[in-house]
This record gives sequence, structure tokens and C-alpha cells, in this order.
Amino acid sequence: MNKLFLSQVYIFVASSLGYLIGGGFMSGQETIQFFVPFGHNAIGVGVVFSFVIILVNFGFIYAGKYGGCSKGTDVFTFFCGTFIGKTIEWFSLLFCFTMFIAEIAAGGSILYEQYDLPIIIGAIITAIITAGTVSIGLKSILKSLGIIMPFLTAFVIIVSIATLIMNGNDIDINVSRIESGEFNLLKVANNWFLSGISLVGLMVLFLAAFSADLATKFAIKPLVIGQSIGLIIYAFLDITASYAITSNIDQVANKQIINLFLAKQIWAPLGIAFGALIFFAIYTISTPLLHVIAIKFSEEGTKKHKCIVWGVALISLFGALALPFDVIINAVYIMSGYVGSAIVILMIIKFIRIYFIKNRK
Repeated sequence: MNKLFLSQVYIFVASSLGYLIGGGFMSGQETIQFFVPFGHNAIGVGVVFSFVIILVNFGFIYAGKYGGCSKGTDVFTFFCGTFIGKTIEWFSLLFCFTMFIAEIAAGGSILYEQYDLPIIIGAIITAIITAGTVSIGLKSILKSLGIIMPFLTAFVIIVSIATLIMNGNDIDINVSRIESGEFNLLKVANNWFLSGISLVGLMVLFLAAFSADLATKFAIKPLVIGQSIGLIIYAFLDITASYAITSNIDQVANKQIINLFLAKQIWAPLGIAFGALIFFAIYTISTPLLHVIAIKFSEEGTKKHKCIVWGVALISLFGALALPFDVIINAVYIMSGYVGSAIVILMIIKFIRIYFIKNRK
């Protein structure tokens, strides 16, 4: 393998991780809802997710390379047909809207749990700076703030490993307590296998346009290898974080921003730094979500665009204050899991049809 090939693989590993890591993963809510409720079967969740998402992602790459798809709407139409593809396009807007509400709630929770600001104040601050950025169109700020993502990922890994070193002896006991139903944990599915499939469904909505677009610009082999490695690493990070959370389940079962609490348990200054990083990361995630919604109905820079941006931000703020972050994100996970799984089924049907059509010739 030459250096160019290896460098391309590395770029696709890093880009896939950076693209998929969001507020759910950073806060620990993704881990505690998809992995932790199933004890040692958290490993099974990761294995199912890795295997299925790699196959599905190859389908997206195929759609980009051979189906001429570069946008999410094109990919969904390619696999699901015009009507269902259009329906999924509108669902993706609902998905972005619900995720935006969740991110505002997360911002409020972070500033409350780390800096003791009332949740309403933290949520208002998050909504205002996000809407202000989108209405002004400061894309350069988003790019510069996006630099923090590798540091944030490193923080989560360090926190998980340090927590396991401190509390690792309690894992087996706590797994038994979790499986007995002692803790009232939110979860997205009734068993570990379906939880892995639901996580695939969630990631489908993120990966479709991303992978298809990359396939139109780059060689297939390094893209497939790099993204596959990235997806496996992503599952491994979630599994590791799952054991860290399980080892300290008594104290984190009812926390909103779990990884922040674990960081403070290790070292108070670590919690301060981690809280700031997570808040800025929430900002970089929530801003493009709001942008996607506003740009669908208006042209950037217009008065109509600004009105839509601030209107959506206000409605989302009320939604974020009405429900806790973990409840909102749980609804997002369940909703997107069903839709994403339906896309996977339609994708399989599409490839079966392609196979038979080719064999007839």
C-alpha cells in the first residue's frame, strides 16, 4: 500500500467519526439508551451495528458512484422511489427540527450541571447564539469551531478509560442490577439485537448523502475501507463508554450530560474544560440543523430567512424547556430508528432487483 492510499484511508476514518459524533454520543445519552440497558450484550449491540451499517454504507457509496446520487434526496429516491423518497425528505426536516430542540435542551443542561446556570437561561443562550449565527451566515465560525471535535472525542475516551480504572470492579454487579430492572433507564428497543438495528437506522439518516457525495469524488477502495474502519471504531467507543457508565450507574442513571459528570468525578478542572468543549460542540452541531430547516423555505440573507430562523429557534426553545434532554433525544432515536430501518429494507429490495435484472441480460 502506498502512502497516498493510506493517507486517503486515514482521512475517511477521521471524517466518518467526525461526522457521526454528535450531542447524543458526547453527552452519553446515546450510550446509555442504546447500549447500557443490555449489560454485557452491549458488545452484541456494537457488533450488530458495525456489521449492518458497513453493508448499508456500501449501498450509499454504490448509489453515489453508479446511481449518480450526490444529495440525500437523490439517494432516498434511488432506493425508495419518488413518492417514498420525497416523504423521507420531509421526514429528514422533521428529524433536523427535533434534533435542534434536543441540542437546545442539551445546551441548557450542560450550563446547569457544570456552571449552575438555570436551565432556562442556558437554553435561551444556546438558542440565541445559534439563531444569530444562522441569520448572519457565519460559516467560517462553524469551520473553526469544528476543530474541537477531535479533542472532544479524545476527552470522551480519556474519561471512559479513567472511569473504568476507578470503578471497573463494580461492572459485573451493576450489570446484574441493570438487568434486574433496578434502574429505570430509557432505551430505544426491547433487546440488544433490535437496539443495534435501531442505531443503524439513526445513522442511515446521517450517512446517506455524506457517503454518496464522497463516492462521486473519490476512489471506492480507500473510501470503503476508511469508512468501515471509522464505523467499527465508533461502535468500539460506544461499547467502552457503556462499560464506563455501567461501572458508575448509581450516580449517572438520572443525569442528563453523563460524560460531563464522569469527567468531574475524575478531576474537577477536567469537568470545567469538558463542559466548555461540549457546549461549543453543541453549538457547531445545532447551527447546521437550523440552517437546513431555514434554507428549505427561504433564501439565505433575506428578511424571510431571518424571520424563519428566529421563529424556529423560539418554537424549539419552548420545546426544549417542556421536556428534559434525555426524553427528547429518546423520541428522536426511536423515530429515526424506524424510518432508517425502513430505508434499509427498501435498499435490500432494490439490490435484489438490480441483481435479477443483471442476470436476465
